[in-house]
Amino acid sequence: MQTTPGQRLRRGRERQRKTQEQIAQQIHKSASTYKKWEQDRACPKSYADIITVCAACGISVQEFITGERHIQGLADQQLRLLRVLDQFSDQGQEVVLAMLEQMLQERR
Repeated sequence: MQTTPGQRLRRGRERQRKTQEQIAQQIHKSASTYKKWEQDRACPKSYADIITVCAACGISVQEFITGERHIQGLADQQLRLLRVLDQFSDQGQEVVLAMLEQMLQERR
């Protein structure tokens, strides 16, 4: 049986032995926002939100999206990058991401 993204978040959260409120606080969202994600009544609006909530729940982005668990969680450097990126506003995050994408294009 295929699970929904919300069910995957819940399963990961429960494996972490955390409450919905603890996850919400950890990802800097309201408890009601996180609860809606878990109930599939809403979903994270940005890729940064997806990465952050997945890390907090101990699941990979691939597991969140597809339900497949064979890929391990994020590397330490990826989590560090997310924590830094999380310090910026949504607009600031877009600027930083655009800069990183430009750097990658210049390397090619």
